[in-house]
Amino acid sequence: KQRLRLATISIVSAAIVYMLYSDRKTWTPYLNKQFLQDKTLSILNQLQPAEDASFQATLSALASYAAGLAVWEFFGLSTIPVETAAGMVFGFFHASLASLVGKVVGATASFACGRTILYRYVSKHPALTDHAIFVALNHDDEHVHAPLLTAFLMKASLFPELIKNLGSSVLSVIQPWMFLVATVVHGGFFTMIWTWLGVDTAA
Repeated sequence: KQRLRLATISIVSAAIVYMLYSDRKTWTPYLNKQFLQDKTLSILNQLQPAEDASFQATLSALASYAAGLAVWEFFGLSTIPVETAAGMVFGFFHASLASLVGKVVGATASFACGRTILYRYVSKHPALTDHAIFVALNHDDEHVHAPLLTAFLMKASLFPELIKNLGSSVLSVIQPWMFLVATVVHGGFFTMIWTWLGVDTAA
């Protein structure tokens, strides 16, 4: 029975690898930030309301962008090319506000999933449990790091975005409001930088 299971897993894995390799021209461009930015720019240009558009039309376009960025953030993908493209299309004020809303919603949703339905899997994943930084932040002695500082340290770490969100969710000392504050402050700072870069590029 064990051999049959291993054989099945091996066959399925080999088939997936073969399909990914055969179709690599389709998905490898998505690993390129310049390609992502150009693709995002093309999509956002279609969303961009006319100069004389109503407030409702503008709000609808920004909400659509924020929703898309929330999904992007939820899966831990790099938001840099997306936020830069948004700055080029929507301008600094509108783009930075919509980007921040999207990032906060996506990160919070990821945090919530990590603390609930994915907790068993995430809390035992070696990428977190065996990592020196995570072990230090997850120290049992609550006096080593103030909980709010721990939330900021996770956000400022070199972990990928998905690990930051899910990793924070399994640190019991980090309360949801602490994660939210750290996300708004840390995420907001970088949102303004990448948005301004987009505005400057468009100028």
